[in-house]
Amino acid sequence: MKIVYFSILKERIGAFEEFEFDGTEEELKAYLCNKYPHLCDIIKSSRFAKENEYVKEFKNSDTVFAIPPVSGG
Repeated sequence: MKIVYFSILKERIGAFEEFEFDGTEEELKAYLCNKYPHLCDIIKSSRFAKENEYVKEFKNSDTVFAIPPVSGG
């Protein structure tokens, strides 16, 4: 899977990374929290999208966009 990061995740991890993964959103969050424990709170609050919609299941062939929560006012 290719995962493209936005905002603070992009700043801390980089623009994107590729790895083998098939599973659910919760499994992806657990995988990323294990890999990046210092970003776990942000990862847990992030949403994941593919093909312009939020999804909860991923395949290894997907390009997924990691969208962290946005603050502002």
